[in-house]
Amino acid sequence: MSQSPTPQELIQQRFEALFLDVKSARFMVKNTGQPALSVVEIEQSKTTRSLLRIEKQAIQEKDLNTKSTLSFLANITGQINLEVERRVEEELKDIEPIYSKIIGVDEALPELLDMVSIKAATISKIEPIASEIPWLFNDLMKFVKFGYGRCSDHASKDIRTGYMTRDKGIEMVRKYDH
Repeated sequence: MSQSPTPQELIQQRFEALFLDVKSARFMVKNTGQPALSVVEIEQSKTTRSLLRIEKQAIQEKDLNTKSTLSFLANITGQINLEVERRVEEELKDIEPIYSKIIGVDEALPELLDMVSIKAATISKIEPIASEIPWLFNDLMKFVKFGYGRCSDHASKDIRTGYMTRDKGIEMVRKYDH
């Protein structure tokens, strides 16, 4: 006595075999455990008449063309991926332009970060190094000399001009400067 398959098993069988019509699904359920049908047999099960030899041949050729096209696309995709990978590796060989031009990391930045991390660093030691980095100099000097950062500076200006409320400014400073 065989146990009938559960609906989940039926759905899984149908999914795996890619049978999308009811007639084929019923046929598959009846023939569970038997070899899968060919494309021609699937097409035959959809019609009420017998397929002609020429129709069977056309179906087989269509199936072969589809498989050939998919294989070609997979091959081309693989070649494109390899070429992109090769070009990215080539561009990343010289990483210095990425740091200086794209990210904007100056040569003096590592030395400046080392200097700032020392508790005994004084403004007279930090200022000459920081002056080489114009985009960071003003904000760093405000922080070192007066103890406030860029967010505090911008928030205070926005509060004075009326673009931001005082409460919103305090919230932003707590979030970004501390």
